Order: sequence, then structure tokens, then C-alpha cells
Amino acid sequence: MLFFFKKFRSLANHYLVITAIVAIIFATVYNLAFWDHVAQIYRDNPEIPWHFKVLTPIAISLLMMVIFILLFSYRYILKGALILLCLITSVVSYMAVNYKVIFDVDMMENVMQTNVHEATSYFSWSLVAFVVILGVIPAIAVYKIKISYATSMLKSSLLRLTSACCAFLLALAIVAPNYQLYSFIGRENHTLAKEILPVSYLIASYKYARNTYFPKQYPYVSLGDDAQLASTSDKPKVLFFVLGETARAQNFGSLGYERNTNEFTQQEKLINFSKVSSCATATAQSVPCMFSDMKRSNFNKEAADKRDNLIDILAKAKLDLVWLDNDGGCKGVCKNIKTINIDPKTNSKLCKNGTCFDEIMINEARAIAANATKDTVVFLHLIGSHGPKYYERYPESFKRYSPDCNRADVENCTLEEVRNAYDNTIAYTDYVLYSLVHNVLEQNMDKINPALFYISDHGESLGENGLFLHGTPYLVAPVHQTHVPMQLWLPSATAQAIGLDKQCLSDKATIQELSHDNVFSTILGFMQVQTKEYQAQDDAFAQCRKPIAKTIRPLALLNYKSHQSQS
Repeated sequence: MLFFFKKFRSLANHYLVITAIVAIIFATVYNLAFWDHVAQIYRDNPEIPWHFKVLTPIAISLLMMVIFILLFSYRYILKGALILLCLITSVVSYMAVNYKVIFDVDMMENVMQTNVHEATSYFSWSLVAFVVILGVIPAIAVYKIKISYATSMLKSSLLRLTSACCAFLLALAIVAPNYQLYSFIGRENHTLAKEILPVSYLIASYKYARNTYFPKQYPYVSLGDDAQLASTSDKPKVLFFVLGETARAQNFGSLGYERNTNEFTQQEKLINFSKVSSCATATAQSVPCMFSDMKRSNFNKEAADKRDNLIDILAKAKLDLVWLDNDGGCKGVCKNIKTINIDPKTNSKLCKNGTCFDEIMINEARAIAANATKDTVVFLHLIGSHGPKYYERYPESFKRYSPDCNRADVENCTLEEVRNAYDNTIAYTDYVLYSLVHNVLEQNMDKINPALFYISDHGESLGENGLFLHGTPYLVAPVHQTHVPMQLWLPSATAQAIGLDKQCLSDKATIQELSHDNVFSTILGFMQVQTKEYQAQDDAFAQCRKPIAKTIRPLALLNYKSHQSQS
């Protein structure tokens, strides 16, 4: 009996047995979100045979064994790799279970560009409990277990290869007869393969590292070298380009939402464009895409980094440009202009827990507008409705809707509490926009021709169909993550100076199908920058231009008319 016990113990501690057991645990326990999705597919398709449902977890476990055996089952790698995988996958699994996050390469880029404060904003005690149970305790168990290895490298390699081949052949025996059904489910559920942990984030990490550190070499493309300012305004034009964060159009009162979340800007009669789509569902992709001349359909971030963008062309036209940032950076689009990053340590009243309310940018914007002597664009990057801690994005006085969710693990709040907190962020952003218009731009209209343009980078899910936050692959992303608000404040004097028909803009705002693809040429046209890069068909305002009756700068007008006739 003792002999058999020792043999069993020796076998249980064998490196291939340990690897296989851990692989099965990862395929099942760590993939709760994946199996929840699979269960939903089964519920939606009751005709799927029972044997398919039984055999699928076995096939997934066998394929996971193949991956773990070939990648990790080595003497000096196994323990460290398993400990690291337990800790990382517990966090990733938590995000997948609670927020339905899918870790593809775009999400990995978003994660890697997240600053410390953004990362800590996801902290919650439920996360801690999840990581302790699925991360720390298994990691300690792996650390303490004694693993036996083959004494011969050749024998070890043969055992590894044989085990992996056997597991793969067994998986193939399950998959092959049901290939058509697997293929059908895969076609109908595009993200399913990306939901299997840790495979999904390992592949995404590899792709991110390859794209970041060993990128495809693109020659630098200089755009707008012919850019010239052809202003028809007798005063400097000053545009506040406000880049919103995580604001979705569905929660804007001015776009038909049941709550009046835009009561402040409605006083200023902003033009609201109701059919606008984002370029992506995460800031790391949507912001570079928005400022690029490339369209969403062919956007490549690595290529975009190697070509001039909208801001670069405006700079070549000799406009004054400045980027004010309250949300962790411009994702590279402002690298060639003056940038002011808001420091949370500078204002204890408007800043707390490492972030500031967006009001803090108003004084900087006021100083720029008051001192403008030439055409100027001020880019203001808001923290807006950045989650999951929506309650930290607005001061106590803006708790319009309550009870509001005041915790990071929003999935543990009621949907009504989440909506209340989110709507408070929209109402507060509305107040910030109103303040920029009423307290800054309108106060300087004797010296400048002002305007304000607002657009969000992407939207947000607030628990619809169990989905929270954003970053869902665009192909399957819900409309809540891709339908964004776009607003324009345009006083009559500015409209007349640059030849825009405000009534025409208002009429078209409700019917035009627009997207981030339109931003590039729309802003070039609005600022009256002549360049061959400008595409009139992409300018959202082009159809509302009218002859300009009067100008103080005839040479500029001559150039402008010449450009218009060429277009």
C-alpha cells in the first residue's frame, strides 16, 4: 500500500500532471465570463445537441493543456509562469465577469496607456476578494507544491511532445465531427474566441509588444505643407475644441433623453448633431483616429503615428494652438504643440483623489482667449464621464440625480444608481461647456470671433445586457459605446464672419450621418485653412457655407474665394 501511495504521490507531483491539472482549472474556473457567454448561446439555440454541450468543455480543456504543456512545462519556467498567470488572470477574469471586458490588442493598448490614477480607480473590495481567491491562494499553492521533473532532457522533451500530441488528437476527435456547428457559432459570435483566458490576453500582449517595440516601419508622411490661413474675419477667430470623455449621446437631454441633462447649454442655443459615430470604443484608438486624415475603415494607429494630423496642419497654417489636458494625455496627437497638463496638486478645492473637476481648465482657457491676437484653437481634453468612478467626476453640488453609485465596482450598484451617477457627469460637463461659453468666450467678443466645438471620444455601457464601461470590439460594440454627442456654439457674428448659415446647420444637424471621420476636414474648413488635404465632402459644415458680404482682409478673402472655386 505504501508503495502505491508513493507512486501515486510521485505521479501527482509530475510536472506534466501539474501542468494538465492547472490547465483544466484555467479552462473552467478562470473562464467564468466565457462559459457564461457560451451558456447564453445554448439558451438562444435550444436545437444544439446535448452531446455537443458536454464535449465542448472537454475540448477546450484539452486544447488549454496543449498550450500550457508546450509553453510553460519547463523546469525553470513552470512555477514562475503559473504563479504569474494565476495573479494576472484573476484580475483579467474579474474585469471580464463584472464588466464584460474583452482583452484584444486594442484593449491591451488602452490598459498600457492607463495612468496610475486611472488604474486605481477600478479598485474595490470585491476585486480584492476575487484576486485573493482566484489569484493569491492558488499562487501560494503552486509555490509550495513540490514538482518532479524528468532527469533526462531528451526524455522530458519526448514526454512533453507526446502528451501535447495526445491531448491535441483527442480535442481534434471532438471538434472535427462537429466542425460545422463550431464554425457557425464562431461566425455568429465574433468575440467568443477572444474571451478565452489566458490565451486572449497573452496573444494581445504579444501583438501589443510587437506593434510597440518592433513596429512595421512606415516612412513619415508630411501633410499640409501647402497650408495657408485664408481668414475672412476682421477679428481673431478663437475656437475651443472640447474633447469629451466617455459621453454617450443617449444621455443628452438636448438629443431627446428623458432627463434634462443639458439645461445650461440650452440657454446658449448650442447646435446638437444627433447622428454621430465614434471611430473606436476606447480613447487610445479613437483620439488618434479622430485627428487623422485616415478614415475608421482604414485607420492604422502605427501608420497614423508616422504622418501629420489635423493639429500639425493647423500649426503649418500658423495658427496659435494649445492643448489643455485633464484626462491623462492626448495619445500623441498634440506632441508638436504647447501642452498644459493639469496638476491635481495645484488646487485642493477642485481636485481630490488624484484628479480634478473639469472646471479647473476654465481659468487657463480664459487667459488664452483674453490674450489672443491671431486665429487660435484651444483643445480642452475633459475627464468628463470617465468610469467606473463616475461619482468622482462632479462636485457634490452637482449630485442632481440620486441615489448615485459611489463605488468602483459599479456592477454591485443598481442600474438606476449607475445611471444617476453617470447622468450627473453629463450634467456637470454641460455646466463646464456653458461656463466656457458664457464666462469666457462671450466676455471677449469685442476682441475675438469665438466658437466652441464639442465631441466625445466614445460612449459607455451602463449595464445594458450586463455590459459595463467601454472598449468592446467595434464590430460587436453596442450603440451606447459608439453613438457620441457633437455640439457647436456659434454666435451670429462669427457665423457671418466665416460665411456659415446657422439655420442651415441647425436643420442639417438632425439628419446628417456623421462620424469622427468628419472632424479633420470640418475643423480645417471652419478655421479657413487652405490645403489640398481638405476634403469638402467630409466637411460637416460645407453645405451651409454662403457668400461673405464683407471682409476687412481683402487679400485673405481673395485667396479664400480662389480656394473655394478650386474645391
